[in-house]
Amino acid sequence: MRKAEYDKIRPHMRACEKYNLARTLTADAYLLVEDHVAGLPRLAALLDSNNSFCIFRKFGPVAARILVGKEIELEQLVTRLNELDEEDSENPETRYRLKSIDFYDGCDPEQKELLEEIEVKLNDYCRINPALGFFSPSVAY
Repeated sequence: MRKAEYDKIRPHMRACEKYNLARTLTADAYLLVEDHVAGLPRLAALLDSNNSFCIFRKFGPVAARILVGKEIELEQLVTRLNELDEEDSENPETRYRLKSIDFYDGCDPEQKELLEEIEVKLNDYCRINPALGFFSPSVAY
């Protein structure tokens, strides 16, 4: 629906609002749910038309199982990182790595690669873990 069509139905929109008919606002049009193609597009428009309609299944047990698997992977990586830190603390030549993020040519890259792998897995874990919402991108309503 274009602006000209919108202007034609604008007086009737007050009735829609009065009787709380489902509608959605798109970038260039104000559409009734019924204006969307039948099937998934119309269902999506209906779900989006009112915040109370937007209810989705959370797949709790399987989501928890995936998160626990990610926790186990992260814990194994963190354990290895702690082992490397212990080794570095015992060796005067590598002790500098405990106080710096600089890695020099010729040094063992395992710690740096491990940190990069942990970062990727931690970002993935935080992205899908609802309990860590403060890590997720904010959503404006």
